[in-house]
Amino acid sequence: MKRIMIMIAAAAVALAGCKHTPPSQERIHAISVGVGKAAALAVELSKTKQEVKDAIAQVLATAREIVPAVDETFVSKWTPLVDAEVAKLVEAGKLDKASGELVKGALYVACEGIDLVFVRYPEAKKYQNLVSAAVDGFCDGFGSGFAAAFAADASVDKDALEYLKKKAAK
Repeated sequence: MKRIMIMIAAAAVALAGCKHTPPSQERIHAISVGVGKAAALAVELSKTKQEVKDAIAQVLATAREIVPAVDETFVSKWTPLVDAEVAKLVEAGKLDKASGELVKGALYVACEGIDLVFVRYPEAKKYQNLVSAAVDGFCDGFGSGFAAAFAADASVDKDALEYLKKKAAK
């Protein structure tokens, strides 16, 4: 009986540990690509003017280098950066004010999207390699929205798409 209790306890510990095991770097990257594509679909980047797409790509390239601390969100870390970078583009005449607002809106949805990865996998944020994989995957997925409409693409995260469409509509 004691032996059975020890085996049950060991199994319980093993199973409990599984819940807190973060996904692999490859898995978090793949998940993030799907969420990134969903975010791009949510803001309909394939229908956007080229100057807006270029600005989004430029600001996103800058933002992807900024990684929030474990207790920060991407929304709180990237939003001020997005605002400042878009203001620079408007001031330089590369975007008109209305296009600047489109860029900000798209990138605000991107911020929500990258945070969504860590809402699903909060333990992943504790590991720099997983955060980097998530940011790279998300940015790759979001950036692929510039080129094509991929609504039928199986790698698009359907739940994230619905959530982010609601965010984009606000």
